[in-house]
Parts: sequence; C-alpha cells; structure tokens
Amino acid sequence: MNIKDCYLFADDCLLLTSGATQYQAKLDMERKISLASDWYTKNQLILNATKTDVMTITNHKSDSPPDLHLHNHVIKQSKKIKYLGVILDHRLNMNAHVKKIKQKLYPVINCFSRQRRFLNLGLAAKWYTGLIRPVIEYCAPVLYGSNNEVRENLLKIENRCLKIINIHKSKDLTRRQLQIHNLVTRLHYLYMLSYFKTTNSLVPIIDKNLLPEKLNSITRLGTSSGFRLSKDRAKFSLCNFGAKAFNDLPEHIRTCKNLKAFKSAVKPHFFKPIV
Repeated sequence: MNIKDCYLFADDCLLLTSGATQYQAKLDMERKISLASDWYTKNQLILNATKTDVMTITNHKSDSPPDLHLHNHVIKQSKKIKYLGVILDHRLNMNAHVKKIKQKLYPVINCFSRQRRFLNLGLAAKWYTGLIRPVIEYCAPVLYGSNNEVRENLLKIENRCLKIINIHKSKDLTRRQLQIHNLVTRLHYLYMLSYFKTTNSLVPIIDKNLLPEKLNSITRLGTSSGFRLSKDRAKFSLCNFGAKAFNDLPEHIRTCKNLKAFKSAVKPHFFKPIV
C-alpha cells in the first residue's frame, strides 16, 4: 500500500494528514482513505467504515471539524482515539490516557492493599516495580513530554503504592530503603532514550548560530520533542523542550555515537543510589 504517512502495526492502520485549513485536510484524508479502501478490496479485505475513527488535532476552538465520507458512509469526528494502547485526545494533553490508567490500576492497588499484610517488604516492592510501574510507564516519552499536571497525577499513583508497601514510613524513607527512584525521573530517562534514538538517525547537530546564547552546547533536532527550529530565537525558546533536556546532560553523554553507548552512559546519571 503506497500511501504517504501510512503506519501499519499488526491489524492497526493509521493515516495522517495535515493542511492549512481543516477543509484541505479533510479532502486529503478522504483521498487517502479511498486509496486504502481500494487496496483492501484488491486484496480481498474489507475496510469497515463503522469501525473507523477520525480525529482532528487543532488549536481552533470555535470551528467544528468537518466529517469525512467513505463510499456514502459518514465517518464522524471523535474527541479521542485509542491507538496501540494509548488514548489520544484532540488537544494532545494526555489527560484521557491518565484517567484510563487510574481506572485500570486502582482496583489492582486496592486489592493489593488488602493483601499487603501477607507479603514481606521485598515482595511488596517487586509487586510495584514489576506489575504497576510498567503500566504507568507505557508510552513514557509522550507522558514526560506532556504537561506538569500529567506527570504529577502519575506520581500520585506511585506515592500511593509506596504508602501501601511500607505504611509505617514516609515515601522518602521507603524509596531510600528499597532504591525506588522517583517516577518522573524514570520518565525523564525513558524520554531521553527515545529522543536520542529519534534524533541520532536524523540530524546529529544543529548549527549553534541558530540557538539561543544560553544553549551553547551540542543540541539535537528531532520530532519526539515536538519543537520546530526557527531562526527567530524567541520562537525557538518556546519550543526547545527536547533540546534543552538534551543540553542539560553532561558532555560525555551528549557526544555518544550510538544508542547502546548513550544508554550505558545516561543510566548512571539518572539512577544514582538513593541515600
């Protein structure tokens, strides 16, 4: 299927498009859906329009995005969609995904709270690090790149688990005793791995003349951070979240040539023993 901006994973098919106006984006998306439908038909498959979702991501609050049409069937706009286990809404603030995480984890956490007295401290810690934390960290690069409210809500889930693990001590003492690092730190670590992996294969170094004066070290340009390079320093300073996070790393980490070396160098930087 030769369609630009088409992403396939197992039985999931994602089509992306953009336009100067919502109407232009609608026309281009209808063209892509039609091409995909033709490919399905030629390969004896069916594109079910009733199970197809479309979501328009825009900053315009007043305009209602136009519905799409496929073979006389209307594909209505959705406020949020689920893709590969991640819930995305039309504002990309990740609040819907965090809400789903809470709905999924709180029954498990409440059940564990009732059974906690039958487990020793070590098993209780493994319950969190092996069962709960991986669910929270799923799509970590996107979560860390989101707003502070998202990260704070995720941290509240971790703090609740730490209180259950060792009810007689504060969460800080529990972290120190069991060497459980702050969840936001782990999200930051996973974000940087993703950022390096993406940018290292695209553009290794940005011309320093295009950067604000205080960002004077090697900086990478990538898509995972969502920023756009601009010669206008003021505009760049508002969009350089990923670049600034990378610049905050020590020089021996920034200059790593491949992901394996970067991972080995950056892990001790984030996960020093808690004392």
